[in-house]
Amino acid sequence: GSVLADLIADTRFAVAEPNDGRAALRGALWEVKGSGMEFVGTNGHRLAWSKAQLAMEGAGAACLAGRAVVPGPALEAIGDVFGEAGAGEAQGEVAESGYLGFQTAAVSHAGRIETTLYVRLIGEPYPDWRRVLPKPQEITREAILETAPLRAAVEGVMVMATDKA
Repeated sequence: GSVLADLIADTRFAVAEPNDGRAALRGALWEVKGSGMEFVGTNGHRLAWSKAQLAMEGAGAACLAGRAVVPGPALEAIGDVFGEAGAGEAQGEVAESGYLGFQTAAVSHAGRIETTLYVRLIGEPYPDWRRVLPKPQEITREAILETAPLRAAVEGVMVMATDKA
């Protein structure tokens, strides 16, 4: 998939449910600054933060700079579109009316596929999620683990976990 689809997949599980009273938490914060892009999702009990470097510099990166709160269901749609587009072309825009638009073009065995997607953004500001992260001086233990066994263990526990935590 694309970098965007991967970032969304890494964070959308932490987004609050659609019936949560805190509108901003029903979406993920998408922030682009410089050549970096970050996604943050939280429901107040869990937090997922994923970031990547963009393969663009200068004017292209400056045009993308900003932040938006993208609703959970829209994250899934965007992730699907960009996951299917793979290495195709993509173009995005944020409208002053509170919408985020994407156009993708990819070539598959069926020919050229073009997709246009517009989603309404959440208008509430996203909470300052960095305040809940432990400060470096508060970390007393650190571990370096292999990703695959850790992922398998977490997925095994998730079968029994409820979505309330």
